[in-house]
Amino acid sequence: MNSAQSPAATVERLGIGSEQFILEVGFDDSDCDKSLRDAITAKSGTQFLDATAQEVVDVVILWWRDGDGDLVDELVDALTYLTEDGPIWLLTPKVGRLAMLRQVRFKMRPQLQVCHKLPLFQQHLIGQQQD
Repeated sequence: MNSAQSPAATVERLGIGSEQFILEVGFDDSDCDKSLRDAITAKSGTQFLDATAQEVVDVVILWWRDGDGDLVDELVDALTYLTEDGPIWLLTPKVGRLAMLRQVRFKMRPQLQVCHKLPLFQQHLIGQQQD
């Protein structure tokens, strides 16, 4: 996590609100920021839903690492239960950390047309546990 910003400030920046349903995809206890996760659930007042959930969600938190597969497919899958105006937050390892993403180039695919309409923000927040 950016040391200049507290987890609560990051949650505010992400626009997480009270009583929002949040789908979390790609969580791994070894490299995801626990303090950010705790701040998100504290602000929303709800627990994260996982990929087995079938509820409509307000926000998708997508933890993603190099080697996790096809990012475009995962983004399109995230749309399945997302509200019309809900954001997808893409959280990746910081540059220089294991499994950081190299530059991502999206090939134009029909599914991507939908993604261009979403508020998508990439934030480097994975891997902030003590080294």
